[in-house]
Amino acid sequence: MTAYQKRVATGFLGAAALIALILFGGGIGIFVFTSALSLLMIDEFARIVFSLPDLVEKRYVLLCITWFVALGAMLLAHSEF
Repeated sequence: MTAYQKRVATGFLGAAALIALILFGGGIGIFVFTSALSLLMIDEFARIVFSLPDLVEKRYVLLCITWFVALGAMLLAHSEF
């Protein structure tokens, strides 16, 4: 399987998971999916951008900030507006 095929397969699986969570998971399911997605995106961003010796510490800070933002968005009603 080539890298392109893996990306396409991941996209289809992600779309199916998103639709399933929206239909069957309710608010908690959507929170879990979006939190995991944002954490994985921040982790990938940190691995691409940071190249200094303190890479691990910077990555953990970004992941913690992302987690707290997602948690705050769930707990505080309409915090995104």
